Amino acid sequence: MQKTATVWMGGLIALVALMVATLALLATPAQASVRFDYFTGQQNSTSVTLEWATVTELKIAGFRVYRLAEGSTAPEPVSSFIAARGDSFTGATYRFTDPTGDANTYAYYIQAVNLDTSTEMVGPVRIVSLEADTTLWLPIVVR
Repeated sequence: MQKTATVWMGGLIALVALMVATLALLATPAQASVRFDYFTGQQNSTSVTLEWATVTELKIAGFRVYRLAEGSTAPEPVSSFIAARGDSFTGATYRFTDPTGDANTYAYYIQAVNLDTSTEMVGPVRIVSLEADTTLWLPIVVR
């Protein structure tokens, strides 16, 4: 009888532990669908080129580029849908050129579109151009 009680108690403890682990898993926020490595932009003579890279893309359908004009409160889409090329093990590098982009005027965002149509926004990236007579002071690093 003693042995049966021990087995039953052990089973009850295992059941309680399983329930606690399940509740902890349910309380954990969902993992982001995409992990970004970087998101940068560069002013060209008449346009802005954006580049971003992902580390992983889990259940990602693709991306859209948005820009926010100075003084505006809502970003507007400037790209068509860009299909995802990465997967859950490897990411990819993407590039988009905004032909009407202008430095010091827009902030850019990347919208990741999941397979279930939910979205995640990343950004902003603001392109700042330096005037020709601007001096940029950098530290001297000696090893």
